[in-house]
Amino acid sequence: MDTANCQTSSGQCLFINELSGDFRANLNLIQVGPCDGSQGQLWDIITKGKHDDQAGTMLVVNTLVCHLLDTCSNNF
Repeated sequence: MDTANCQTSSGQCLFINELSGDFRANLNLIQVGPCDGSQGQLWDIITKGKHDDQAGTMLVVNTLVCHLLDTCSNNF
């Protein structure tokens, strides 16, 4: 497992603000902003092991709230 920040092509970082959503319901918005090294900008990249046993895949988990980066096709 590696820990890194996730940057956009313009050099900004993906982050989660722990006060911006409901972490208990796993509903935190992923935001984009200047990179500042805060914990909300750190992501664990899991490429093998108990939680990712499929070759060629990875899990991206925010270290602040321990939530998996996921996409959703629902429009809220």
